[in-house]
Amino acid sequence: MMRKHLVAFVIVFGWTAGAAAGQTSAAGALADAFVDAWNTHDVRAFGRLYADDADWVTVGGERHKGRVAVEGVLAKEHAGWARTTILRETGVAVRAIDSENAIVMFKWEITRTEESGVTPLRGNTLLVAAKRDGRWIITAGQAAAVPLPK
Repeated sequence: MMRKHLVAFVIVFGWTAGAAAGQTSAAGALADAFVDAWNTHDVRAFGRLYADDADWVTVGGERHKGRVAVEGVLAKEHAGWARTTILRETGVAVRAIDSENAIVMFKWEITRTEESGVTPLRGNTLLVAAKRDGRWIITAGQAAAVPLPK
């Protein structure tokens, strides 16, 4: 009898662990999509990543509420200083909260296509992700710069 319970536990635990791994992988794909949107400077692609009521805090500490506002700030950045930049993700970590919510964190470096040998800007981004209508979206996020070495 004990053996049956142990086998059942192993099967259920194995399935749950496998499902969690798939969930974190799917949520982590938001980091890749964010990087792709940045590097193609596609504001609409950014918009598709965010919930209608998303919150976003920029590196400068400005809070923007809603997809339209987030698209607006990213459009302004990518028409200005960010239009010739390349974002490279240097590590993604995903922490599942439950089957419908996760935290996605990644480190990044930003360089300009016209500059070489220049120290890249570095930072971290934290995304709060939710699974809605079968896909992962950003419900809140914040980018933070890492100070340049002196």
